[in-house]
Amino acid sequence: MGIELVNISDNLYGFLTFEKYNLFFAKETCRYWGNLWNLINYTKSYHHGIEIALIFLEKFEQYRSKYNEKEKGIQLSLISTRFLGMLDKADMWEEYLKNWELIKQKSIEFNIGFEYQESSRKSHFARGAEEYFLGNTKIGFRLSFMYSISYRKSIIERKLSKAKVSKSINNITHEQQSDLTEEEIKERYDWLMNFFTTGEYDFSPPASRQKEKRRSEKENNIVIKS
Repeated sequence: MGIELVNISDNLYGFLTFEKYNLFFAKETCRYWGNLWNLINYTKSYHHGIEIALIFLEKFEQYRSKYNEKEKGIQLSLISTRFLGMLDKADMWEEYLKNWELIKQKSIEFNIGFEYQESSRKSHFARGAEEYFLGNTKIGFRLSFMYSISYRKSIIERKLSKAKVSKSINNITHEQQSDLTEEEIKERYDWLMNFFTTGEYDFSPPASRQKEKRRSEKENNIVIKS
């Protein structure tokens, strides 16, 4: 599985002509976008995911003139949130916070966000929405798309603060691909690809079976001293 995703990230830049890039965002074929990130997340290929997201950001800059403002906003928000999500899952907290600020400023600069009803203004602003404010509208106001995932920034900040004073951070980090065997990675990859190609869902997902197997093995290795 590692080989497959290395090949994806290595070859993606040349592969993404405008026509192929557009397949990931066109209404009729946008399932490819979801499939790609489901595959990355399920196999815990977070570092490859970071590379892939960065390539999509480069291609967005290359092709942005071909889209209207709404389409550009949707694409930038989708790519940026996936990029941050990969940094989050890879436990790259300092990089996450640095890029968070850059993306937030970009979203404000290009006025990319969502519209909210006036009746919700008080509650959102009480939760810190003011720094994401883009302007008022006929029905309420607009906030940067970054506001919708701002709760993750708060979590990352707390994790980073804890890491600076704690000797152990195992309880606040994500499981990584290195925690899986090659066989487990391939099993996850094959299971998901089978679902993508056949549309038939196998109700015995390997992640659950693998976790249960590791738990059982751990219990069997416990030695009770008398």
